[in-house]
Amino acid sequence: MEEMLTIRPQPKWEESLTSYLCRIAVRNEISFLEIWKLVNTGPKSKVQNIFGYKLDIFPHEVINASTLAKLLCTSNSQIEDMTFYPLIKKFFNNHESVTQVYNYFMKNHIIKEKRRFCPKCLKEKGFFKLIWQVREIEICDIHHVSLKSLCNNCLREQPYISKSLAFCECYYCQTALKTENEEVVNNEVFIMDQLQKYENWRYILHPTTELVTEKEIDGLTKEKTLAIKLLFVAQGQQPKLKWSSVKSLSRDKVRNFTGLVCDRTRFQKVFIADLFHVLRTEHLSVERFVNIMVQSSYIQSFQAQIQEKEPGFCLTPWCSDGGTRKMIIELSGDGHHLKYKHRYSSAWICSSCFMRYGFSRYTNQWGNIANEIQVISEVLNFLELGLTREKIREELKLGVHRANEIFGYLLYHELLSDHYVSFYRPKSQRNLIVENFDEIKNCARNAQYMYNVARRLFNWDQVTFYYYYASREFKALLIKESSKRKQSVVQKAKRHREAKLSIDEMVQNNVGVTVKELAHTLDLSEGTIRYHGINVTAKEINQDQRESNLQQEQVKLVDAASEYVKLMNEKGEPIYSKDIYKYLGRSRKFIRKNFPLLYQWISEQIRLSKIYQDQKKNESIMALIRTARDKLIMAGEKVTVKAVYSKMGLSYNIFNHSKYRKMYSIIKEEMNI
Repeated sequence: MEEMLTIRPQPKWEESLTSYLCRIAVRNEISFLEIWKLVNTGPKSKVQNIFGYKLDIFPHEVINASTLAKLLCTSNSQIEDMTFYPLIKKFFNNHESVTQVYNYFMKNHIIKEKRRFCPKCLKEKGFFKLIWQVREIEICDIHHVSLKSLCNNCLREQPYISKSLAFCECYYCQTALKTENEEVVNNEVFIMDQLQKYENWRYILHPTTELVTEKEIDGLTKEKTLAIKLLFVAQGQQPKLKWSSVKSLSRDKVRNFTGLVCDRTRFQKVFIADLFHVLRTEHLSVERFVNIMVQSSYIQSFQAQIQEKEPGFCLTPWCSDGGTRKMIIELSGDGHHLKYKHRYSSAWICSSCFMRYGFSRYTNQWGNIANEIQVISEVLNFLELGLTREKIREELKLGVHRANEIFGYLLYHELLSDHYVSFYRPKSQRNLIVENFDEIKNCARNAQYMYNVARRLFNWDQVTFYYYYASREFKALLIKESSKRKQSVVQKAKRHREAKLSIDEMVQNNVGVTVKELAHTLDLSEGTIRYHGINVTAKEINQDQRESNLQQEQVKLVDAASEYVKLMNEKGEPIYSKDIYKYLGRSRKFIRKNFPLLYQWISEQIRLSKIYQDQKKNESIMALIRTARDKLIMAGEKVTVKAVYSKMGLSYNIFNHSKYRKMYSIIKEEMNI
């Protein structure tokens, strides 16, 4: 393969990989896509210019970097240094497992629809910098001129990949993009802000710099270390973690970062946006952030949470196993616990009294979830005082279902006096909700929904239902069912593999990738597609397809519009808005929304056509006026406006009409000549 690329110019400092490959391709008289095909690892259908941006964002997703390095007689690291890949090394230890997350976390920061450039830099250096594609970078840090993406001649946006890149020329009209006469930005505050952004991005893109090191906090990954450091800086570098003192991050972010550090979540990531948000709020540069050392006391405040927690004891006074942990079991997905997951990091249940426990996210203390023990104890105290059930509801502000659930629990666990037991104990001795659990389990996360099903099936009242709801047999079934709800990682991976194959096939066959179409192809429901997160991938691919289709259509529409304008100009006929859009087969609204530059060009052609037609009409009128004037002179008559009108076959009385007012002024002007 090396023989194919006999000319290998050296890459320039800060040059993007795609810019370099375009230069290589032109020097060796082959296309950019031919080089890509030699090292491609992704779907063949994706080897198109419109997807070329992927080589700059995450090359390992679409090409074999080792093969490309061998082809160019360079190293893997040099290939990676021309892309955004060095950035990911600063956030994650395991680079390969975060490809999809990386694509998502770069999506809002990189411009991939068009190629941006500084015309003066192109004139001086002749290549395209990688950093120019960063969305928040708006000017050139050397010349202080705004970065452009339009050709000065045809006003069209330059595609991300084209053969013309190597020549620094417009893809459409071959006009040079490198110019010297560009307006300099004079806003000093804006320039300083842009230079600071250049400094930050250059630091995180540099291959030898680091945001954090694994040695900075022993035993933690880069991602966890970065999460702790961001929390430390956002809290004003205080000695201990205190959620309420973190000002630069939202409450959700603080909880998510804490969960990431303490292994309570596998899905939370530290993104570029999080880093820049904290730095800009705290007025820090990336380099200053790197030099900050997290205090040992702050790290130690995480240690108790990081250590593996052992469940506490059952705290229920009436439980036969109270004060021990022998009946405590961990819940994997209990529906009732989910309502309190923002307060408790995990959940356990005593399989003897069925009270739920967990560690508080705020105090890290073991306690009863939702204070159920306290509420039940208060109900018992009120009953001893002789209060009725309705009065107790009012005092404790309990809902009807909640009150009946407590009474059902007290009744089943024999915590009520004989008077209440004889009055409320259900007459039916069969636990029908256990026998018919399959019909009820679909709403097993909500007791009220289950009651509605039981009422329909067995004609039970609330007390009867909640008595059996509190039974050991039914609670055991609920715990078993909740554990089944935990998503299988193996199943998820399998679904994603099947979806990837189907999506590749759909793209290859030019079929629109939608959730509905994907669900039909995989024989799954749309809900399952969304549950496994496949809809996110489908949406991104669909967006890529739409952009691809629009770009292809734009080329056709531009050619058709140019052809129509050329035809009408040759015929000397006027160009009307209605006619040209009818010829293109697209509405004016559609063109304006999807192809604004084409819309501007068409509007300009219509304006020029109108000027030309008005000029042509004026020349025709002038010819008629001169003919009429000459006839009057030859006849020896006096040349007046009224006489000229008469010779032209018009009545003098209509000169005030708007249609002829201009003609009147032209006649007077001609007579003065």
